[in-house]
Amino acid sequence: MIVQTFQTIAMYVGYFFISLILVEIFSKLLLNYLTFKNIPGTKELRRADLINPLFKTCDSYGIEDAWRQQYYKEVDEIFSNSHQALNKWKPLGLWCAPRYHGKCINIEKYNLRKTIHTDFDPIKQNEKIRVCFFGGSQVWGWEVRDQSTIPSILSSLRDDAIIENHGQLGFVSTQSLITFLERIKHNPKPDVVIFIDGFNDIYAAFQSKIAGIEQNAISRKARFESKNIESIFEFYKRKSRVFNLFDLISQTEMGFVEDINTQNEELASSIITSYNHNVSIIKAIARSYNFKPIFIWQPTIFDKPNLTEYEYKVMNMNRCKSLCASVKKIISTSNTLSLSVINLSDLFQKNEEPLFVDPFHYNEHANYLLTQKINDAIDVELKKDGMYSKKSKYPVVITHPLTGGLTVC
Repeated sequence: MIVQTFQTIAMYVGYFFISLILVEIFSKLLLNYLTFKNIPGTKELRRADLINPLFKTCDSYGIEDAWRQQYYKEVDEIFSNSHQALNKWKPLGLWCAPRYHGKCINIEKYNLRKTIHTDFDPIKQNEKIRVCFFGGSQVWGWEVRDQSTIPSILSSLRDDAIIENHGQLGFVSTQSLITFLERIKHNPKPDVVIFIDGFNDIYAAFQSKIAGIEQNAISRKARFESKNIESIFEFYKRKSRVFNLFDLISQTEMGFVEDINTQNEELASSIITSYNHNVSIIKAIARSYNFKPIFIWQPTIFDKPNLTEYEYKVMNMNRCKSLCASVKKIISTSNTLSLSVINLSDLFQKNEEPLFVDPFHYNEHANYLLTQKINDAIDVELKKDGMYSKKSKYPVVITHPLTGGLTVC
């Protein structure tokens, strides 16, 4: 009798857990569907989201590109201690990848991605301009080798420059600004600073519905403010797709998502305003410290009309299409983006070849196309004040006003 009772209890417990699992699976599928419809969510972007098996078989790279397998192996080693893509803490609300040495990825002093072709010979440094890049994973070089990051490609195009890559995974423009402030405290001072931003500001705002804050801010806030160890029920409630679905539905019924288009327009306007403020701050500092800032508004997968079959597939995995569209509409119709910003959102308008590796990142060829535009922008800035010799394509060596040493502005 006792055995039969235990068997009956075990059977019902088993049915309960099986039913719970099925409900969780259904809730996850429904949540994904609603998220693709741009109903607000606060999903934390994790490393696993950036290493989807689909991305490993993309048409942006051929079968002969065996280095990509080595690249993913190194990524696994770099982030092996964390499921997050951003796992090493830095002061002032920043993060970075840990130091690492591999065949495809090298993260060196100050946790900066290695820039190939740059000569740090102290004697030759005085004869070259110093260019510092700031931005998110596009600058850092997600999905590309050291030699094919945007800073490395620029270094291969210019033998008159020393390039530093201060990009970090996931950074929004405000974090780039903070990193820039920390950088200019130290010598040698940069002569040109380049900021590549846009999409991360949009995506971070899409997550939290607040413009100007970092990615994963809501989940980080919850962890920071948690005072007690969670109970099993509280842990399940936080992780459960069922509870997440109920929260989403209740928000919708309470009118928080009454007009997604209006919400997008308001949020998009706030994103642009926040970004423009950062541009203004950097320009003011540039005038004080006597260097040239270049601001790049980057193209996204939504800006490429001639998508490959693969690109079309992964584009639908990028959940903030509507918000990106609202931002682009405001920029194109209202001219609200700062006049100091070079808007390259239409850079890939005529390209039919594969350029995106995943919903967020370019392949090496796309990096080259973008770097060519940046190189042209540098030439324009250097020529504005007659800094180029009429007889040479290289800058003229002059005395630096801050250090007193020989350098090129």
